[in-house]
Parts: sequence; structure tokens; C-alpha cells
Amino acid sequence: MSVFITVFSGVLVFVIGQIVVKLIIEPINDFKKERSKIIYDLVFYANKLANPKDADDQEMVEVCKVMRQHSSMLHSATHLIPCYQYFAFIFGLPTIKNINEATRKLIYLSNGYTGVFKNQAILNTYAMQEVKIALGVPIPQGEMLDPNLKKELIK
Repeated sequence: MSVFITVFSGVLVFVIGQIVVKLIIEPINDFKKERSKIIYDLVFYANKLANPKDADDQEMVEVCKVMRQHSSMLHSATHLIPCYQYFAFIFGLPTIKNINEATRKLIYLSNGYTGVFKNQAILNTYAMQEVKIALGVPIPQGEMLDPNLKKELIK
């Protein structure tokens, strides 16, 4: 009888472990991978986003499409994690409020062609910074833009 209990408890521990891995650990790893892809693309495409072109420019259209895809993927990756608000605290993930801010700014970047505003380039640069801040990416002190100046630029 004790052999049966030992085997049964071993199988039970294995099954519970697999459930935890598939329902919690893997979605969190997928979320972190998506966050790192977003940061990579914000740096990689910074020259295009900070110097926006018209919607006629094929490269600009592609960059804007990538930003929209990142917004969608970030939003969906968040919803794959059950009880996100609790696991965000445990694993050091951004809050739901910060995720919503990042997805909103990524959508803004996907629409950030030139001609929308006179100063679209600097507004895109601020949006890239706000995405990084919302996702918890440290920005070096010398590269940080003053948020108060953004309000002046919008006027």
C-alpha cells in the first residue's frame, strides 16, 4: 500500500508541476520575451520614428505596422497570465495601468506619420520614452527627456 501512495503522490506532484509551468511560468516568459522585443524594436527603429515620413514611404509604413503588432501582442500576452495583478507583483511585471499606457503609446507610434502635427518627430520620441518607462526599462539620466517640455510642444 505504501508503494501505491508513493507512486500516486509522485504522479500528483508531477501533474501539479506541469499545470503550474503551462499556466503560469510559460505565459510569464512569453510576456517577458514580448517586452524585450518591444524594447529592441524601439531602439532599432528609433531613427525612423524620431524622423517620421509620410504614409507614402514604405519603410515608415512597415515600422508603424510593427509598433501596432507589438501593442496587440503585449495586450494579448498580458491576458494569457491568470490573475495577472498578483503575478505581476510576485514576478516584477508592469502593472495593468502601465501595460495599458504602453499599448496606447505603441498605437500612437503606429499612427505617428509626419504631417499629423508640426512637431510629430519629438512627440514620437516622447512616446518611445513613455513606453520604456511603462514597461519598467531604465533610461540613462542623460537620455531622459523632460516631461514638462512635452506639454509646451503640444500647445
